[in-house]
Order: sequence, then C-alpha cells, then structure tokens
Amino acid sequence: MLSGISSTFGESVMLAFTSNFDRFTIGMFASGTGMAGLGGSLVYAFLREMGFSKRCTMLICEAAPLLYIISYIFILDESENIYKEERVPLKFDETKDSSNSNTTDKASKSNVRHQSIALTTEEKFFVFKSVFKFNLVLFAVFAAEYYINLGLLQNIKFESIFLSNASQYRFYLLTYNVGVVISRSSIGFVRIPFAGIVIAVCLQYVNAIFFTIEAFEHFIPTIWITFVIIFIEGIIGGACYVNAVYILSGEATDKLREFSLALSTFGDEVGIVSAGIVALFAHHYICNQNIT
Repeated sequence: MLSGISSTFGESVMLAFTSNFDRFTIGMFASGTGMAGLGGSLVYAFLREMGFSKRCTMLICEAAPLLYIISYIFILDESENIYKEERVPLKFDETKDSSNSNTTDKASKSNVRHQSIALTTEEKFFVFKSVFKFNLVLFAVFAAEYYINLGLLQNIKFESIFLSNASQYRFYLLTYNVGVVISRSSIGFVRIPFAGIVIAVCLQYVNAIFFTIEAFEHFIPTIWITFVIIFIEGIIGGACYVNAVYILSGEATDKLREFSLALSTFGDEVGIVSAGIVALFAHHYICNQNIT
C-alpha cells in the first residue's frame, strides 16, 4: 500500500515537474518510467531464479529509491529556457529612472526564484474539462492491461517446459515491460494522433478478451506465442501513455501545463485500481473453474 501511494504521488509530482523543461522531457520521463518497470522486473526475476527468497529479494530492491534522491539533488539541472510566471522582487525600486530600472529588474530577476501564480477556480475547471478525454483513454488502456497482468497471466501456464509456473509469470511481466520501455522511448521517432490512441485502446481490449479465453480454454500451443502477444500488449500500453501525455502537453497553455500534467495521472491510477479489483475476483473465479 505504501509503495503504491509513493509511486502514484511520485508520478504525479514528477510528470507535472516536466512542464518546467523542454517538451521533449516528457519522452525522457516516460522512457525512464518504462526502464524502471523493466529494470525492476528484470532484477526480481534474476534474483528469484538465482534462488534468493522473496523477502531477501524485496530487501535488496529497497535500495533503489536512493537513486531518486541522488538524481534529484545532484544530477537534475534547472533549465534557463523555460516558462515561469515572474513576480517583481520586493526590493525593486520603481522610483528609479527607466534605464536603471531595466538594469536592476534584470539583475534582480536573475537572483530570485520565480514562483507560479495560483490558478483560479475557473482555470482549474477548464483544465478538468480539457484533460477529461486524456484521462478517459489512459483509464481504459491501463484497466485493460492491468486486468491482463494481474488477473489472467498467472492462469496461463505451460507444462513440461524449461520454465516453472512461477518463472513463466515472472518472464511474462518482463516481456511486457520490454514492450513498454520500447514504446515509451519512441516519442522522438513515432508519434500517434489522438484518434490512433483510441484505436490502440480498442486493440488492448482485444488482447484482454483473447487472454480471458486463453485462461479458460488453454488453446495456445506454445509459450512463445504468448510472449509475442504480451510484448504487443506492452507496446500498446506504453504508446498510449506517452503519446497521450505528449499531446496534452502541447495543447495546454504555459500557465496551465503543470496542473494539466499532474491531473492526467488520475486516469491511469484509477484504471490500475479498478483493474486490480476486477482481477482479484476474475483470478479467483478462473482458478475455481480450472480446478473443477
């Protein structure tokens, strides 16, 4: 629970923070979150396959959050070419002549940390309406893929192969995250319009239906086909996320961009929670059906 809270809070804050930098930073942020998923699943799968217990594996992974602190304090550099609402410094003397005033104003501004002016209620309501369509598609795609990952993949098993049942699930998630990191890193090369995102969401639900049937019927002849489809699932999910956020960033005005990006995380987080609830019951039901 605490991990989920910190992850959600961190995504909301850091995604909104990208509004202070070049728009391409969103692609870097999305790529980084994709790499985090890939790195986490890879480390977990590796340590478990090496024989480490679940408890020991989780304790080793607890060192990862230190990287966030180190990156933020020592690596992150504030850009000078970014939009900021500027406030006149308190010590600014308006009685000086215009030439001295301009010189003093520039010097003072360079030594003052500018702060964003709070949004009005009308502006916030406008952002809510503008972001709704993005929240809707993000909710839909995350609900579908997390329903697959949490409720279905554990029931898709292949007997008498080189991987145990537990290892199969770990490598399913690893394959999914490979697809995610590739698509989330592609915004600099391939961009999808909003209509394309909607089509991709529909394709993700095709995947969800396909895996639901597979969880009951077990008709896929080989695990390699499963790996390919899970990889495509990751590609679709990552592409929807990074393109939706990138389009939103371009549509929002400079003043509203930070709040818009922070609000956009609401859709995917609600989608994950909803998928987790549905997956809990779906997994239990499928297990009972397979037993009988």
